[in-house]
Amino acid sequence: MIFFPITTLFNTISLTGIFLALALIATGGLAAVLIFSMASLNVVRAGYRFSCCLYKVERRLRWLTFLFVILALVEFLYAGYVPLLSMALGRSISHFAFGIPSLHGMVLSLGATLATGWFFVYLAGERQKFKLAAVVMILIVFALFVSRKMIMVTIFQALLMLLMFDRTVKTKLVVIGCGVIGVLLFGVIGDIRTGRNVIIGLSRLKVEYPEFLPTGLLWFYIYVTTPLANLVNAMQLSLPATYSFSFLGGLLPTDSIREFFFPGANYSGELAFDNYYQISDSFNVGTGFVKFYESFGAVGVFLSSSVFYGVTVFFLNFTRSVAGFLSFIVCFQCLSFLIFANNFLNLNTIFQIFFLYFIVGGVRFGGTGAS
Repeated sequence: MIFFPITTLFNTISLTGIFLALALIATGGLAAVLIFSMASLNVVRAGYRFSCCLYKVERRLRWLTFLFVILALVEFLYAGYVPLLSMALGRSISHFAFGIPSLHGMVLSLGATLATGWFFVYLAGERQKFKLAAVVMILIVFALFVSRKMIMVTIFQALLMLLMFDRTVKTKLVVIGCGVIGVLLFGVIGDIRTGRNVIIGLSRLKVEYPEFLPTGLLWFYIYVTTPLANLVNAMQLSLPATYSFSFLGGLLPTDSIREFFFPGANYSGELAFDNYYQISDSFNVGTGFVKFYESFGAVGVFLSSSVFYGVTVFFLNFTRSVAGFLSFIVCFQCLSFLIFANNFLNLNTIFQIFFLYFIVGGVRFGGTGAS
């Protein structure tokens, strides 16, 4: 396999299958882009005036940030431990089981929303350090939760926003640097959660991994390649479509509600390592498209790709509101992370849009008010 030359994990994956999977995803996205191609893009620039003062937005952010901290403390007290610290001390705990059911997902979504909101008012208004401090504080809480996903979601959304405001070479270099730091941080948390030797062993490398290299690079490589390989493996197995809508279960808040609507569907992070399409027992991610393939075959992959691209382009092209712009940021993040999972149909990530409309609803680009 020329696509996966350094590991034996992908020996059963065909090159034809890879091209077919990528073609379905790409053509679905292209169809959506062509539909919306006649719309004019909103170009965001620093220094825009707004239809109402940003201090009102900042006031909401302050109150909600205070609420976020309180809820995080409540979750730590409820669980009786801090996941990152417990894992660092070698205790056998599960970060999947941490937190108060239903509330934990809302806390994650609220935190990502607040970080995005604080970074927006930093870029659009007075560039005060306390706004960046709020973003860093939220990232620290996510690290204590051992929620690598939400860390990457938050950082990605902030960097995308920065690029939308400032497309200079300096900014692009900053974004690249932050991306590298993010990959390394992903590896550090992964080593605490799993262990350096464990991930190296599970990767089945054909070569010895250099001691001087951080495992963040290996984590990134594995997390990017194994989902696509799992999707291709599902396609190669050619099982009949289920015509089920269980992929919507991620939008339901509790396991009991999911079980009521979709009995037998598995949404538990701890138990989801026995999927038939996995090329390895240790890597259970099959991109954000595998559930659509299971339900409706290749047509499901094509249509879901079209819908997700279409929703993202819609938010960029058909609104001049700040809430619409930030919703585009969230959707573009979801679109980019489809290689890992379907954040469009996950309350932790997509519920940010609801929070954003509450925080910045009514604020528009090009207004006459002071910023």
